[in-house]
Amino acid sequence: MSPRRTVTLSVTLSLLVSATVCLLGVGPFNPTPALVHMDMKGTLAAFEKDIAKRALSPAQQRNQASRFSAALEDVLYAYGIEKNVVIVVTPALVAGAPDVTRDIQQRTLNALTKEE
Repeated sequence: MSPRRTVTLSVTLSLLVSATVCLLGVGPFNPTPALVHMDMKGTLAAFEKDIAKRALSPAQQRNQASRFSAALEDVLYAYGIEKNVVIVVTPALVAGAPDVTRDIQQRTLNALTKEE
């Protein structure tokens, strides 16, 4: 066997082994995220309805809205990482993905309660 053919065979074999290790080794540890949806419009409407019930000044309303926005953003990020999901708003989805609205709302409420 010529030296050139030996090198070519070695490189080819190395690439095949590397590709196999990558596909078998990385796949189980980094699965494709699932798709879920959340009713953002309904969540914001519920928050606005709750704020309207309270006798708050405009400054207090802005503060509450800021706290809610930060808590919701943190919860969405943490939920996505924890559950390995991509969260889309309900109108962006035709059908087939689980609705996680209640879970996100509850986690956001818990986060806001902890802050107080």
